[in-house]
Amino acid sequence: MEKTYARFLVEVDEKKEPDRGTKIGPYKLTYGRLDEKTTEQIKKQMAEYTLSVYERYEIEYDDDDYPSVSHDYKSFELENIVSLSSSCYSTDEAQGDILVLNGQFAGVVIKARRWGGNGFSNYDDWWYCILQADGTIVGKNESEYSFYGSSSSKERSWEYTLVKKEG
Repeated sequence: MEKTYARFLVEVDEKKEPDRGTKIGPYKLTYGRLDEKTTEQIKKQMAEYTLSVYERYEIEYDDDDYPSVSHDYKSFELENIVSLSSSCYSTDEAQGDILVLNGQFAGVVIKARRWGGNGFSNYDDWWYCILQADGTIVGKNESEYSFYGSSSSKERSWEYTLVKKEG
């Protein structure tokens, strides 16, 4: 399957198009096409940021005295994150779309989730989170996975942050 990279999410004018878009945080958003000049300007603004993902992984076997824990940080250029609309169904890459408000780069919208279970009782909840360029976070910026089996358990968590590059 071919990946679709981050697309622009723009605010819907609810007075003109009340049935269009999806409510995400305080905004009603839809995918939008921007003119060439605006697109160039937003890509320049986007280049000043990265999406940082902190991952924690813990696995425990019944025979072990202590769980095995690892930590990892990954950083993604915004132009390289996979769109939420991509048909790519499973990836370790960052996924999100670019928030554009009033013709300016305003942040990144990600889809976070909490899922797992034990093979019999499973759950999968998801929500949107907005990482705004001004540092504001709208929604929970973490995802969690857990599995509890008869002889082992594992937990993974991811925390998403929009980071302004230095210099």
